[in-house]
Order: sequence, then structure tokens, then C-alpha cells
Amino acid sequence: MIDEALRATDSPTSALESGGLAQRAAFGGFFNLLSQIAATGVSLATIVVLGRLLTPPDFGLVALSLATVGLFIRVRDAGLAAATFQRPVVSQEQVSALFWLSAAVSAGLGLLIVLSARPVAAFYRDTRLVAVTATLGLIPLLDGLGAQHESLLKRRLRFRALATSDLVSSAVGSALALVLAARGAGYWALVALEIATSASYTLLVWMTSGWRPGRPARADGVSEMLRFGLQLSAFRVLAHLTASLDTIFVGRFSGSHQAGLYERALKLLTLPFQLVTRPLGGVAIPTLSRLQLHPEQYRRFYRSLVQVGFSLTTPALAFLFVEAERVIVLALGPAWLPCAPLFRILAPAALLGRFNLLTNWVFVSTGRADRQLRWSAFALVPMVVAYAVGARWGAVGVAAAYTTATLALRVPSLYFCFQTAPPRVRDVFDALRLPASASLVAALVLAVAAPRIASIPGGDVGALAVHLVIFLASYSALWLSVREGREALRDLLALVRTARP
Repeated sequence: MIDEALRATDSPTSALESGGLAQRAAFGGFFNLLSQIAATGVSLATIVVLGRLLTPPDFGLVALSLATVGLFIRVRDAGLAAATFQRPVVSQEQVSALFWLSAAVSAGLGLLIVLSARPVAAFYRDTRLVAVTATLGLIPLLDGLGAQHESLLKRRLRFRALATSDLVSSAVGSALALVLAARGAGYWALVALEIATSASYTLLVWMTSGWRPGRPARADGVSEMLRFGLQLSAFRVLAHLTASLDTIFVGRFSGSHQAGLYERALKLLTLPFQLVTRPLGGVAIPTLSRLQLHPEQYRRFYRSLVQVGFSLTTPALAFLFVEAERVIVLALGPAWLPCAPLFRILAPAALLGRFNLLTNWVFVSTGRADRQLRWSAFALVPMVVAYAVGARWGAVGVAAAYTTATLALRVPSLYFCFQTAPPRVRDVFDALRLPASASLVAALVLAVAAPRIASIPGGDVGALAVHLVIFLASYSALWLSVREGREALRDLLALVRTARP
């Protein structure tokens, strides 16, 4: 068996109370958070420089291509990687069979992307998209070749190796993009960023996993894993449509310039959330998968992750909402100031959109990709209707439609998800209540105090630093003024102590 050493942690007694799995998960999350801070720094530096070297139409062109070919990229491995780490036990023969299936699917998807290049260009009425889309066809092939290796690292809870691979591949892609953009490559710098990141990540997980596939052969149990993977892939297609149709509508009816503004506003807004949700998600699914047979421990661990996530992301959203113009000018340059209205309209959806991740953790870890698929199919319809109505008012209308539909669907999505899982809807809202209240009050304090502050040395950078201090001081004071906040802080500190190697 591939994961013979891990089976010792699958005790029918309390996996969390034994401490081993909890400590490995906490340490993995802590290390992932540190590496994600570094990766976010790389991404932010790349955004700042590329925002000044490239134009909104450059970003819009690549965003439109990715929004379309992303349908194929989402099923690059037919969901078989998730099937590998979700099952309690897998064999060498099973994983080898899944690897070759993934490789075949990925190659086929790459070919389909190449064949779709001309129809994509015709849809957006931009011939440049033919070459861009065809080149991006390399991504599913590169990703698919490393999917099983990544999955095995997750099974073994080797979060440090995964985080390092993610950080290094992001740095490689960003470095290449910056060099090409500085030399006048335009939108091709962004294409190179995507391909170089995928290629280097696949190479790194091959090197760190230590696993090599055997010869193609049949294996028992693969058909069941394939069925789970196909359901998950269908969900990913629908989820990508739900997440990308806004950009598609903007590009189709308002052009690549508006699409570029919209895409950058959303990217800049979600970057702080990725800093938290990506490392948490990397820990959540493998760990929760191992707690399937322990409902109370599953619920307690899930609730802790949600509490940490909201405590860090909700204040970030509130601060960005108040400081939208200053953040955009500093990050992208004055030419991108028209992003500010989009930035504010999209802000509530950026927070509640993270609920998708919360339900995804549960659906995948409990093996209920079928229910995840049904919900995605249902949610797609109101999203499409909202975008179709909002497109009449350009990017602003689509942004408003996105936020409105997201707000309307989030609570029903939680109820549907938790019908067959240990967590409860009140677990999520209990975790959100204090961070949301403290963030709202801190944002109001900042909005009132900022205009009354005299000129600050350092221009926008100095002002942003002072405003951040005011906001964090207000947020922390409100958080610590209630018993629930002090208890949550103690739990977080205990988790950090547990995470130390």
C-alpha cells in the first residue's frame, strides 16, 4: 500500500484527541500560511510591476481566454486526484491507473483547447485570441501530469513540500512574466506566467513526492474512483462557469478594456483572501477526509478552521473597502483608478464567495461530489440571469449582478451542504458574527477619523500605513473587549503552539 505509514493515524479512536493528526494538520496549516504570505508577496509585487508595464486590454485579453479555456482546465485530471486522497486506502496499482487516465484526459483536453481557439476568438471578436487560446492549451496537459503526485503529497499530509512547490513555481512564473513584460512582450508575458507556473509546479511535485507510476494496467476499485472524479469534474466545470461568466459577459458586451479593469479589481480584492483560504484549504480537505468516521471531531475541527479564516479575512475586506482608491493607485498605478467602483461593488461578494470554499471542503472530504454537482447546476441559472440583466450597464452592472446573486445564494448553499455532513449552518455564522461586527465598527472609525488626520509624510504609502494602524487598533480593541473574542484568541494561540514542529 502507498500510504501504509499513514494508516496508523486512522485509528477508530479519537484521531484528534490522540494529537498526532491534529498536530500535523496544525503544523501544515501554519507552514502553509507562512509560505502563502511569501507567495502573496510575490504575487503582489508582480501585480504592482505588471500593472505599470501592461495595459488593461492586455489583462482583459488573457482573462477572457482563461475564462473560456478554464472549462477544460478544470477537468484536467477528471477529478481523479481528489479521488486519490479522499479514499481511506489506495494501492500502487490504483494510483498508477489513475495517473495514466489523467494523462490521457489532459492530452485530449489540450487538443480540444487548440481546436476551440478560433471559435473563442470569433465569440469575442478579437483575432489575437486564436494564438493566445491555443498556447494556453498546454496548461491542462502540464497540470494533469502532476495531479496524482500532488494528491499523494496531500495524503501523506506533506504540506511543507506542497507549499514550497507552490511558492517556487509562483516565483518562477512571475520572474519570467516580468522579464518578458519589461522587454515589450505585452499580453504574452501573462500567457508565459500561466504556463511557466504550471510547468514548474508539476516538475517540483514529481521531484518531492518520490512516487513514479507503473505501467498502464487495470486495477480494482478504479471504476468507483472514476465515478467520484467525474462527478467532481462536472462540478468544477459548473463552478468555473459560475465564477467566470461575469468576465465573459463583460468581455463579450463591453470589450477587453472593461474586462481588464474588472479582472484586476477582482484579482486585487481576492488576493488577501487567498493568503488565508489557500493554506487553510490545503489542510482542510485531507484532514477532514481522515475524520469522516468521527463526526464530532470533524465538526469541531471544521469550526476551528472557519473561525480562523473569518477572523483574518473579514477585517481585510473592510479595510480594502474603505481604502479602495488608495490601494488601487499604489498597487496598479493611477491609470487603473476606474477599478475603484468595481472594487467596492465586488467587496461583499469577495467575502461571501469564500463560502464556496467552506462547502467545497465538506463536499469533497465526505465524498459527496454528487450533491456538490446538483447545487452547482441549480446555482448557475440565477447567476446567468443576473449577468444577462447586469450586462446592459457594462462592467459596473455585471459587478452588481455578481454581488447580488452571491448574497442571495450563500445561505441556501450552506443548508444544502450540511444536510449530509456533521457541521451546522450556525457553526459558520457563529464564527462570522464577531469578526464581522468588529470589522464594521473599525471601518466606521477609520472612515470618520481619516479625513480629520493632518497631512502625513510619505504620501499615499504613509497615509495607508497610518490608516492601517488605526483600523487594526480599533479591530483588536473591539475583539478583545468581549469574552468570545478573548476565548477565540486563546484558541488561535493554542493552535499556533500546536503547529510548532
